[in-house]
Amino acid sequence: MSDVAVQPGEPGVRRPGGPGTRRRWILSATAAVSTILFVLLVAHLPVAMLAEAGHDDAWFWRHGASLASGHWMGGYDHTTLIKGSGYPLFLAVVHLLGMQVNIAEALLHAGACLLFGLALYRMTHRPALALLVALALQWHPAALAWSRALRDNVGAAQVLLVLACLLNFLFATRVGRRGWRWAAGAGLALAWFWSTREDGIWLLPGVAVLVSGCCAGAWGDRAEARRLAGGSALMAVVFAAWLALVAGVNLSKYGLFVTVETRESAYTDAVSALQRVRVGEPVPYVPVPQPVREAVYAVSPSFARLRPHFEGAGRVWTGPGCALYAHTCGDYAGGWFMWALRDAAQSIGAYASASSADAYFAGVASEIGRACDERRLHCVSPIVAVLPPVAASQWRTLPERLGVALSLLTWQHIGDGQTDSHVGSRHVVAMWRFLGEPLVPDPADTLGSRASGWYRDAGNGWLALRCTSAPGVQAVERQPSPDLVGHFGDPHAGANRFTLVVPALDACMLETANGAHAVPLPIDGEADPDLALGTGVVHVDSVQAGLPR
Repeated sequence: MSDVAVQPGEPGVRRPGGPGTRRRWILSATAAVSTILFVLLVAHLPVAMLAEAGHDDAWFWRHGASLASGHWMGGYDHTTLIKGSGYPLFLAVVHLLGMQVNIAEALLHAGACLLFGLALYRMTHRPALALLVALALQWHPAALAWSRALRDNVGAAQVLLVLACLLNFLFATRVGRRGWRWAAGAGLALAWFWSTREDGIWLLPGVAVLVSGCCAGAWGDRAEARRLAGGSALMAVVFAAWLALVAGVNLSKYGLFVTVETRESAYTDAVSALQRVRVGEPVPYVPVPQPVREAVYAVSPSFARLRPHFEGAGRVWTGPGCALYAHTCGDYAGGWFMWALRDAAQSIGAYASASSADAYFAGVASEIGRACDERRLHCVSPIVAVLPPVAASQWRTLPERLGVALSLLTWQHIGDGQTDSHVGSRHVVAMWRFLGEPLVPDPADTLGSRASGWYRDAGNGWLALRCTSAPGVQAVERQPSPDLVGHFGDPHAGANRFTLVVPALDACMLETANGAHAVPLPIDGEADPDLALGTGVVHVDSVQAGLPR
């Protein structure tokens, strides 16, 4: 539709503001209002602070904090490289920008949906259809299930960014432009997704089909084919450069040129070797059953060192699988075997460094491989490396599983329950602060208290805070206090207010900067708000129990 209208009686004369322009304004306003409402809604959804979920929420938070402080992924142990750096990097950027994590995730998701809608509009020339698809994606129920700090919260947006940039690149080549910025964006988005999840390979077939389909369509048009080839090469280079950079930093920090240990290292070779061994029929959802472990203990001295932990303290990892698959009770089900294996190796000191861990697992894989070759173990060739054995009974459930897969496109029982924060953790407040102090689902008095007030000292001294859950003394930020300047007639009292958030179960003290004097911080709302501290006075004028909810 034309962007301008012809004025009656004036052939050829056009003026702005015709039906096409008004229609675009309406569609743009609809997209903007929808995005604002979506972000406002997500901003008021509670986020649980699972500060003790060491392989999930807490892992992402701690490594995001390490990245934000300039220490990459922190010191090395058996958990440092279990997942990619993509989501911790996102958390670090959000923290440095001073944003709440759920607001940042909502903006990312909404923006990715609109960018995909733009790409669809360019490909179809149907703006209403493009907007409808974008808003349907934006308001899909799964987008409102961000009740925890998990990488799942950005996964859909990452995929949409890859597809949007790729479609915009393919459209540009079709209309005679190179579209290299879109190609670079697609490579960057794909690399971010790849470094966020270990299962990123599933996205590659779709990318390959799109690119190859356009290449087939450009058959005979050499100029378009060159543009496609050049942009595809640029996308591959950007993708590889990002991953090489991450692996290079890991090499310099830890001695391993990998992005994630659980996807590419001797550890994966050891897991694959263990899963090749058969003693009887495979047990559904149990990668390495106890009879298999017993057989491997007998032929692999390196793996036998793990037996005390595997068959003892490590059995704590058998609980989660038992709750899902009753027949696995007492053994290591599903992905929990991976964490049990790493914990067992940690128990014998194999994770003193990344190189020592790599050498240890290489030894395990070599010993099992040799036993398989010499027929001391009955082994099979895996269908795919690291894929657990699949029992015949599991194959028979394939039709049912396909139905479940289709149901994932619908409601999925999203939002049927809210996880409580780990209120007893000494790290819960630190996690909440790092994530931008979002709303939480817990009772108001469980996670901590907020106290605000002012301190005035004749010598213009200032405060420090000491709590039992945090080592050392914490600095107290000075906030503007023009009201104190007027009240006391003291021009030096212009930055004497403070706001503190402290754990609910903590005993916290306010100290003078030199540590010579201290008083308990009154967070119960009953103490005298005026407290003598050194040569000054602390006044607590507001106490709010708990974190905002």
